[in-house]
Amino acid sequence: MANDPYGFPDAVAGSSAPTDAAICLWTGVAALICGALGPCLCYTPWFVAFPLSIVSIYYGVEAKSGGPIAPGFDTASTAGLVAAGVSLALSLLYIGIFVIYVGIFAFAAVAGNL
Repeated sequence: MANDPYGFPDAVAGSSAPTDAAICLWTGVAALICGALGPCLCYTPWFVAFPLSIVSIYYGVEAKSGGPIAPGFDTASTAGLVAAGVSLALSLLYIGIFVIYVGIFAFAAVAGNL
């Protein structure tokens, strides 16, 4: 307060865990929706679901490691982590199938069987 000419109190460092939990929940749900809609929309949402899952897992881990938070936010971060894990599994499954398909197509093209 010594450097503040207007007499405002010093800012207290707050926890960002509730914000991290909310970001985890919403990006996890968005990733799960993109992962579930993948087969309906020519599989392109899975390429969106993959980075969303990574972001959700990052913020979920940050929220969990930030110390004790309100029970609602703890549940939100857990739900976001579960949704992101399911979406990540779906995304990796499709990306693996896509890589195998491209490899078979490339092998057929090189062998002259195309």
